[in-house]
Amino acid sequence: MLAVVHDFGKMKRFVFVVAVVAFINAGCFVSTPPTPKPVKYLVYGDSLSEQSAPYLQALGTVGNRFFGGTAPCNWVSNLNDDPAAFSPHDVLLQFIGNQPSCLNGRDPQTAYEQDLTTIATFWKGRGVSVVMVISPKTPTDSLAWARQAELNVANNLGLPVTDAGQAVMLNGLFTYFLGCLPQETTSQGCGSEMPAQIRVRDVNGVHFGTSNPDGTYSSGAYRFANAEAQS
Repeated sequence: MLAVVHDFGKMKRFVFVVAVVAFINAGCFVSTPPTPKPVKYLVYGDSLSEQSAPYLQALGTVGNRFFGGTAPCNWVSNLNDDPAAFSPHDVLLQFIGNQPSCLNGRDPQTAYEQDLTTIATFWKGRGVSVVMVISPKTPTDSLAWARQAELNVANNLGLPVTDAGQAVMLNGLFTYFLGCLPQETTSQGCGSEMPAQIRVRDVNGVHFGTSNPDGTYSSGAYRFANAEAQS
């Protein structure tokens, strides 16, 4: 009989230990959430932001909320997660006028205005500066509606506007080439296609062109990034 009681006591101690281990493994102890990454610029944008980001990174840390082919609607659904990932000094909004599937059934300009307003209001409400970055014209200027949407939102919300697109245009007009910057030499592509000129836009008329033969430098992306940094 005594042996049975002794074994029962061991069993109780064993059950208690198992319960404590299970409690720990179940994650019942609160862990410290990850600290948001401080960045100078949190950029919401498309392929133009992708291209210019390496040059903008040289002027201040950059948070990535950009991807080729996206529109503001692509970034709205997970917006609440972004403050846990980034603590930005400035939020930059740049979209040239892509129309992905999340725009289906919506008027593009109205949708841009609604979604840009959502993103801008979200960050303004957290005390963060939000800047509207205007993209450059295309040869036909068929995406002028997107620029107008951005300007409408900036006007409605009192946001500063940086017309970075002007940095790759010629007196406000589309151009494939501009005069070389003082630091741009033949290694960057200065004069490779036209004397004293360098390519700033891709042959597709939308993206920034790479200006040197090995495709490692883009004068257009460099100029755009520097204009963004003046925000």
